[in-house]
Amino acid sequence: MTQTVGDFLLQRLSQWGVKRIYGYPGDGINGIMGALGRNKEMEFVQARHEELIVPREVRAIDWIARTIDLG
Repeated sequence: MTQTVGDFLLQRLSQWGVKRIYGYPGDGINGIMGALGRNKEMEFVQARHEELIVPREVRAIDWIARTIDLG
């Protein structure tokens, strides 16, 4: 199988030490979502509704502050 742009993006993020992605899926990132489904090392934390993304981002910042884990 050939590597897609989404696969390449996740590979590069992994090289930079990213282990977790926070977001909300939609048509614009379907390729990335497909790559996340194939990638067993990257965790995707999904907001339940688009209006909850900002509080989720605040929690992501809190996670980083508490764990010093940039993933």
